[in-house]
Amino acid sequence: MICEFSTYGDDPGKVIWPAGVATDSQDNVYVTDEWLNRVSVFDADSDFLHCWGTSGNGEGEFDGPSGIVIDQNDDLFIVDSRNHRVQKYSKDGAILAAWGEQGDGEGQIDSPWGISSDLEGRPTT
Repeated sequence: MICEFSTYGDDPGKVIWPAGVATDSQDNVYVTDEWLNRVSVFDADSDFLHCWGTSGNGEGEFDGPSGIVIDQNDDLFIVDSRNHRVQKYSKDGAILAAWGEQGDGEGQIDSPWGISSDLEGRPTT
């Protein structure tokens, strides 16, 4: 094991149901937590920096954040599973965009869980 991030709990810096992990260009580590509906941020030495996110279905809120990917601009794309959407955030947790709704038509998704990026670093679901 190289290092360990966090322990079980709901205090800031702790996690209950970690689902996704991604690193930015400064090697900060972002962990989504499906139970706590938040993103916790740690530095490369596993020290807790901050967390953000609340439960809900409004813009900037989560209901089951899971998959996460960070693009070449250090913007975060987070799958919001039970809200059936993807949300885009800045590194400090500011909401930049959101898209998707439940369904199987164009622009619709149903309980997404994972996300990845292509060879150019663009997110793909």
